[in-house]
Amino acid sequence: MPFQEIPAISIMNRNIVLAQKDNYESLTIDEAIPDALDLIELITENYDIIYMTDINGFTQGIPQIKFIKALTDFCEVWLDAGVNDSEGIYDLFVAGAQNVVLSSKTLNDIFELAQAFEISENLIFQIDYSKGVLSPNIQIRDMTPLEIGKEIKDLGIRKVVFADLDRINTNKSLERETIQSLINLNLEVFVGGGIKLFDVSMLKKLGTAGAIIELTDILKHGKVEF
Repeated sequence: MPFQEIPAISIMNRNIVLAQKDNYESLTIDEAIPDALDLIELITENYDIIYMTDINGFTQGIPQIKFIKALTDFCEVWLDAGVNDSEGIYDLFVAGAQNVVLSSKTLNDIFELAQAFEISENLIFQIDYSKGVLSPNIQIRDMTPLEIGKEIKDLGIRKVVFADLDRINTNKSLERETIQSLINLNLEVFVGGGIKLFDVSMLKKLGTAGAIIELTDILKHGKVEF
């Protein structure tokens, strides 16, 4: 399977936004706010998959269903909308998301994974990491990424994203040992969290399946022509 470079795009109120501390600001290009669908369609001329974070889903519990449906008309979407139960995951698949991401930072119970996997095998688990696993559940917080990797493998889940949130806007090194431990479980490991294009060569050497790359770096250094 070829290495996948996947642009990470956050959407709020149908606009592409960038995280600024505790707030979100609309992406601007030449001092104008681009149409999100038009820009993403341009990006997908060179990238097969989009990782979409639905900010409305996270902050309001209301995923942007119409936008998701429109987006899936022309590209494959990995969707993280902040859902934490099987019912919410089902709704996202109905909306057209080809793959739904369930993140540790919103997961209340590890057993929800088993129920979610019964809905669709196109489930991706994301380990959110910041000096440890992030989760509202103390049992999950106390687990190492390797222990979580073993749990999800036993459930039949094969794709995992390791998102090192401490790397965002920093020069922190990749968590190579942790990433390698997940790869050694024969999982398809994708790495996110502050990933830029210059990280790709190292991630390939480690044997990862792909990288979730910051949109700003894609626009600045990637294969996108305006």
